[in-house]
Amino acid sequence: MLTTAQRQYPIGKVTYTAGMTTEQREALVSSVSTLPDRLSEVAAALGDDRLDQSYREGGWTARQVIHHLTESHMHAYARLKFALTEDNPVIKPYDEGAWTMRADAAEAPIGPSLLLMQGLQARLSEVFRSLREPEWARTYMHPQYNRTFTLEDLLTLYAWHGDHHLAHLNIIADGHGL
Repeated sequence: MLTTAQRQYPIGKVTYTAGMTTEQREALVSSVSTLPDRLSEVAAALGDDRLDQSYREGGWTARQVIHHLTESHMHAYARLKFALTEDNPVIKPYDEGAWTMRADAAEAPIGPSLLLMQGLQARLSEVFRSLREPEWARTYMHPQYNRTFTLEDLLTLYAWHGDHHLAHLNIIADGHGL
């Protein structure tokens, strides 16, 4: 039986490492670039009958998680491009919980989000792989956390984010959903 903490953070919380090596960054970019295929695999394993199950009490359904991943990673792409083209831009936070409650996330078929994720992650990966060394230190300000993030942080966060939610979906796919 999984504990509440294991259900909420099945791979642990994100940790940031400053000054990563090229190999460390490439491993994270690889995680970003393979997310769509891994997401499609777990979605197929879930089938339509488990899309409306949750991984924990009070948690989002599998359907909401899949739509959330796409929405969140769209923000990642925009944040990446803003940080590359502006000096320490202040990004716009959003209420992800409210977004997941909208009909397009709570009830809509997942196919369009899976398709969008394919192109989105390909673009994210392409931009990450094109960065020159000094660009990894470029920043943006997240006012919700009153914190400045580097592009290394952004890569770390969204590689973790994909794996984090894939683990949630696997809880359901493995028959341990609620």
